[in-house]
This record gives sequence, C-alpha cells and structure tokens, in this order.
Amino acid sequence: MKRIFANARDLEWVDGPYPNVKMKVFPSEMESGTYTILLDVPPGGVLERHDEPLNEVFYVLKGTMSIEGKSYGEGAYFFTPAGMAHGPFESENGCLALVTKFSR
Repeated sequence: MKRIFANARDLEWVDGPYPNVKMKVFPSEMESGTYTILLDVPPGGVLERHDEPLNEVFYVLKGTMSIEGKSYGEGAYFFTPAGMAHGPFESENGCLALVTKFSR
C-alpha cells in the first residue's frame, strides 16, 4: 500500500449511484478495499435503503441528512458495519458528506 494525496478542488464531479447525486472519488488503491468519496446530495435527494457490503463511515460536512427518519446536521458521524442494511438517507435542503468505505 502507498500514500496518496489529492485535493478535492482538483477532482471532477461525476454522477453518483442515485438520481441527481454527484460525487468526487478520491484516488485510492481499490484492491485494498478502501476508498473515500465526497457526496453531494441535492435538496430533496434520496439514497434508498441498501445492503452495505463494506464498512462505511458517513460524516456530514454541510447541510442536513435524515437517516432512517431522524435528521442530523453538520458534524454528524455514522458508522455502518459491513453486511448491514441501512437507509433511506434523505436531504430536504441538501447535504455534503464525506464517505469512506473499507473492508477491515
């Protein structure tokens, strides 16, 4: 494994896995099973309930996110272990989150 540096300002926004959701994918060694994305959820955006194959850390940088019916704001941290279903995630006014997934 090697060190990797990236600046989010230099990364391109790409379409995310849900309608109207955009993301910036930080460079990583995907074979290590670890990667990080910057997730931009627009107002009214929804991330449907899904099974999580990897451990996931979800950190709200800006805005608010309703997770499984409870609203959380900036600074909220969530950890979901691999193999557990979670969601839906909904953002009434939009949300910017840092998401890291890892296998161990």
